[in-house]
Amino acid sequence: MSQVSKATIRIEHLISTDQFDAIESDWNRLHSLSPSAGFFNSWYWNRLWWEHYGDMGTLHIVVVYNDDVIAAIAPLYRCTTRALRFASADTVRFIGSGGNTSPDDLDVLLNPQADDGIIKALTDDVLKLSSLERLQFSDLPENSQFLQTLLERATELGWSMPLLQNQTRRVQALPNTISAYEKSLSRNARKQRKRRRRKLKEAGEFKFHRCRSPEEIDLAFAELVTLHQTRHASKGEQGSFGSEKYRRFHLALMKEALKRDELRLIVLVLNEKTIGIEYSFFSKGTIMFFQNGFDPKYEALSPGHLSMMHIIDEGIKEGAHTMDLLKGEYEYKLSYAKDQTLTVGVDAWRSQFMSLASRAVRSIRAA
Repeated sequence: MSQVSKATIRIEHLISTDQFDAIESDWNRLHSLSPSAGFFNSWYWNRLWWEHYGDMGTLHIVVVYNDDVIAAIAPLYRCTTRALRFASADTVRFIGSGGNTSPDDLDVLLNPQADDGIIKALTDDVLKLSSLERLQFSDLPENSQFLQTLLERATELGWSMPLLQNQTRRVQALPNTISAYEKSLSRNARKQRKRRRRKLKEAGEFKFHRCRSPEEIDLAFAELVTLHQTRHASKGEQGSFGSEKYRRFHLALMKEALKRDELRLIVLVLNEKTIGIEYSFFSKGTIMFFQNGFDPKYEALSPGHLSMMHIIDEGIKEGAHTMDLLKGEYEYKLSYAKDQTLTVGVDAWRSQFMSLASRAVRSIRAA
């Protein structure tokens, strides 16, 4: 553990899982204080990710104290990355990025009442990390204080101008009643809702089952993997659950999210047969649709849409104010969310040569 003193500000670098575990309560405190801190900033998401993907590098969480109270946490790890087939670099990334997972809105945790000196001290500390050659930060919210400070300070502290990559995803504000939500939809979308529900009723006896125990999760997860992989295989695609590490991580994540009442794993059963499963989260008033699977034989019934409709309606009853469709530009998302939110990826090198070479390669690939 290294530490630097600066007036009332003290910085520590946490490099062990024991140290990671020791800041759980402070992490949760900052997460609850910050309105912008979402599901992928939570302690348990990050801790589980590190448990399953920690072999990718070494832990390097930066913690900023103000008068001996933790005011900011940067959940980072260090690893070696390669670029241009010949160069390797000591790189820092957010925990949760770099594997086959897809978190959104990765950022530092910051007490909203902290002054600008806290975020500047944290940012400068990261930029001055010994032997660090590259910064790779994915999916930072465009209004992130850390992002803005990083862009202001990087070149001043000897880094090349960062390469930025913007990415958008679909989001939608939700009213406080289902009837108000339906009125907000287009005429065609309302007709689709009615038509899909009518067809489901005509197909037989059905139910939407929400998994509420670890045992139910085990059964539903196995079915989700089978349905998801089978459907994608029928389209000549690989599917998301092909990796054993990915499956282990998400099964553990589901069970931890269940403990916090943040899991919405919904099974659509028709005539005693599972025809679709929707894997989603509900955190801090936001519904997040993560993954699904359905039996291709029942595609005409739109089991994916039916499950999403059910989750939205139930979420509104629970007080949801936002729907987040997460990564992936798919046409069906346009019927659920008209608004977009922007995230920014940052790739910066200390070496001016490597920065220019990376820019050149990207320009060639984009051409």
